[in-house]
Amino acid sequence: MNELIKIDGVLAMDSREIAELTGKAHDKVVADIVNQLEIVGDIAAFRDIYYDSMNRRQLCYKLPYRETMILVSGYSVEIRARIIDRWMELERDNAPSIPKTYAEALQLAADQAKEIETKTAELAIAAPKVESFNALMRSERNMSITDAAKHFGLHPKLEVFPYLRARGYLTLSDLPTQAAIDAGYLSLKEVKAQDGRVWPQAVVEAWQLENWRAHVIHQIKRWITELRIEGGR
Repeated sequence: MNELIKIDGVLAMDSREIAELTGKAHDKVVADIVNQLEIVGDIAAFRDIYYDSMNRRQLCYKLPYRETMILVSGYSVEIRARIIDRWMELERDNAPSIPKTYAEALQLAADQAKEIETKTAELAIAAPKVESFNALMRSERNMSITDAAKHFGLHPKLEVFPYLRARGYLTLSDLPTQAAIDAGYLSLKEVKAQDGRVWPQAVVEAWQLENWRAHVIHQIKRWITELRIEGGR
């Protein structure tokens, strides 16, 4: 195991790599995970299967950042540091590359705009879901990234989303990374549609708008300026 796995756009660490990093037998790590998830989690949501060298089905678990940190909280400081360092290393490796020229940034923006148009078309088919989401944003004093961008006079598709992805604040599925959550720039909320289905969504909470005003907006404008300078060389 040498990389974080993406499950529904969320990075997760395999229990086999946790065993390797901690120096513990994999079955011991699995037992610890089961004990943990019986208290604070859903065992079935993180369970997975792999095939060993003899092609036998074996049980493993894929843990997101939160569950991984809860697991290693009971281990020694040295082991916790090893896991955290490895997670940060792999998260950096999985972060999208930063455009080096203005032309590359424009191409990235165009590709992302096309992807967004496709998603928009899909959402148009399910208008009640969108309205349900908008109602939730209003009731809980959250706003979408698009609304936050417009609030500060920036273009969502061409400026804000490309920056957040390039800096590793958004996953490829447009969910907030742990870095964005820790920085107080984005939050992860569950959106419930009228049909009862629930899905995760990146939002900007009311209290985070000041962080955007003080930090994010200036960073985005500086990033855009740097790309334009690079593109003009």
